Amino acid sequence: MDFELLDIEFLGFFIILNRFIYFLFNYNLITALYIVFISAGSCIIWFKFFVLNSKFFFKFNKNPGRALITQRLNIFDNKMDRLVRSIIRIFFKKKKKRLRFLNSLWEDIRTLLFYFIVLRQGKAYLPFFIRWNWSLVILLKFAVKITCSFYRRAYFLKFKVLKFKRLDDDDRDFDLLPVILDSPIDFPTEPEESIDIEQEINDFETIPQNNYNTFQDESVSLKKNNMKFIQDFHDSRKDYDKVIENEEFLTDLTLFVLIFVNLFIAFYGFINSALGQFTIIPFLPQETSSLPKNILCETNKTILKLLKIENI
Repeated sequence: MDFELLDIEFLGFFIILNRFIYFLFNYNLITALYIVFISAGSCIIWFKFFVLNSKFFFKFNKNPGRALITQRLNIFDNKMDRLVRSIIRIFFKKKKKRLRFLNSLWEDIRTLLFYFIVLRQGKAYLPFFIRWNWSLVILLKFAVKITCSFYRRAYFLKFKVLKFKRLDDDDRDFDLLPVILDSPIDFPTEPEESIDIEQEINDFETIPQNNYNTFQDESVSLKKNNMKFIQDFHDSRKDYDKVIENEEFLTDLTLFVLIFVNLFIAFYGFINSALGQFTIIPFLPQETSSLPKNILCETNKTILKLLKIENI
């Protein structure tokens, strides 16, 4: 069974629905609707942040929910006049490099502009719970870019560097070295037209014993040196394999920590928004002097007066 984004949507909807039923019987309908709308708005912000992280790290966008995706630029482009369309295309060709740089910054600029415009115009009507979660998500988006750069470097090291190092070592057939080095030594001899066997036997018998012992000692020492070279070579290869294994382990650990931290923060913030809690860091006190305890402790007087919610 695959894990899909639609399951996370259902989990958030289930939590909000249970909270709506609970506050409906304990308080009133207006308070229950207020809590549902505020929690749903914060959940949407955190869910978008989670989708961005999941698309970068995993392929979780198999079933992102029933949403209609439209190409807005093509809609406007089809309604333009041909002359205006040609002028825009010429401008895009000449300013292509500058537009690439602006396009990389456009997402951040658009988010900040929309954030400041909404806070400036609708601060009196925007709940503090949504403002606090929205501000936190914007700050986390800038922090996630740093972790994503580390993730790219670790991914490149694992699948582009260490993988090919191990493949190069496996392709080398070093096991043939002992066979080659242990083979008998044949000295080159000059070819002869005719060989007299009796003469060869007599010459061999006349070889001094000292020369024969010297030749035997040299062959034994040469074999010892060859065996020492083979042993040193295998030891160095084992050390090299251990270094590669340690690098792979550290790279896997780095990738796991980066993925876990990014997805855990986004998912934990989504669940806390559905539960109406402000904190996203576990094991820390939630109630401070500047931060209310939960969604019911609203500080916006305009909303309290509009919904007639006091002393909840």
